[in-house]
Amino acid sequence: MMMLRIPPPFGLLVLLIFGHGRGRLKAWAAIAAPTGGCRAARPAPHALAMGGGCGRMPQTEIGCPYGAVPGSGPSGSGGCRPWYSRESKLALAHSWQFLRRYLQDPKSVGAIAPSSRALAAALCDPFRRAVGPVTVLEVGAGTGAVTRHLGGLLDSGDALDICEPDPKFTKILERDVLTREPLAAAVARGRVRLLRQPVQMLSERRRYDYVIAGLPFTAFTLSDLRDVFAAIRGVLKPGGVLSYFEYAGLRKTSRVLSIGRKRTRVRSVSAYLAQNIRDFQFDRKTVLRNLPPAYVRHLRFDPAPAAQGRPNQHSRQESNRGADPVQAGS
Repeated sequence: MMMLRIPPPFGLLVLLIFGHGRGRLKAWAAIAAPTGGCRAARPAPHALAMGGGCGRMPQTEIGCPYGAVPGSGPSGSGGCRPWYSRESKLALAHSWQFLRRYLQDPKSVGAIAPSSRALAAALCDPFRRAVGPVTVLEVGAGTGAVTRHLGGLLDSGDALDICEPDPKFTKILERDVLTREPLAAAVARGRVRLLRQPVQMLSERRRYDYVIAGLPFTAFTLSDLRDVFAAIRGVLKPGGVLSYFEYAGLRKTSRVLSIGRKRTRVRSVSAYLAQNIRDFQFDRKTVLRNLPPAYVRHLRFDPAPAAQGRPNQHSRQESNRGADPVQAGS
């Protein structure tokens, strides 16, 4: 009998779209086990005849299950190793949780997927080029895609505060991001803090050189947006930089397609953002490798001190190499 075999990336997409949530996700995780070797109690007879492999699941022609490839198991015992790494599966789980939160509350989440590495790199670019030590505030960390990139850029004298009021996202941050490198050591030394509150409630006693925002500004009411911008300006040092992103073409499309009260809200929010962009934006980058593509905007509300804009001769080195390129724009 002929069997339809779907390659792992496409099979994973099918499971996410047509599966039943967490149970199907766990089932896929069982296929791509992070520990290497076989997860079944014993090899299936047909697998043994093919030279080894794992039973109770479809086998490839070389005896390994789909989602795994030949390699060394625990203690060099041979067998199968996962096609996906632990980090890949963690990213998949975070993407699933992010999508669920968006479906539950699209106004507060505002995105269907976590930020890509290219988007994270573009958001962190002014901080990457800074002369340290500096203080950084991330607002709206979500599942920690940008947080991990920030962690790879931290120098010994830097401090990072992460502002995330959503309890489901803070649980993910504590469990999967802050307990792992490149952030775990900085957390242990007290240089990284998780603040479970909206930015409007932050005390102005601690000021920041850089604020990196992942908030869905275009989904806010004008009143809420004004409050958020006022709070961010209140905690920025003189010459400090606000970096945020918006999806390419979203404001223009929303102005055209929305009707009634929503159109009034969208137009007022768009006008407020446009005014801040005209008055304070000093750099913009277009990030194509993101879902969906986005504009990254860097704003400075006050003149920069003399040393603020100089490239650091000892450039901060990301622990995550291979970030995708971005395009500069105006």
